[in-house]
Amino acid sequence: MAIHVGTSGFSYQDWRGHFYPEDVPDREMLSFYAQQFHTVEVNATYYRLPGPATFSRMQKKVPPRCCARVTGVTAAVVVARGGLRALRLPVFDGEAAGVGAARS
Repeated sequence: MAIHVGTSGFSYQDWRGHFYPEDVPDREMLSFYAQQFHTVEVNATYYRLPGPATFSRMQKKVPPRCCARVTGVTAAVVVARGGLRALRLPVFDGEAAGVGAARS
């Protein structure tokens, strides 16, 4: 059984100087985060499911071993409509995000 440890989100300004170096640019937060943790919850999906371009950009910033989980109300609606097979989402699942094959 694999255990994935991560956090609910990754782009928190309050984490600067504690988790992130003070000088890490916002655009590099996900890459830095993925060096420490293998999974992250994508909180934006509580409000809406990001489009393929967003998932594609995120995918390019993380190593293959990294996983993403969608969260919240919108994800449940997408599941109910048959768009996702589960709320557990291998890294930027192509079927859900339209960006190609899933990685695990």
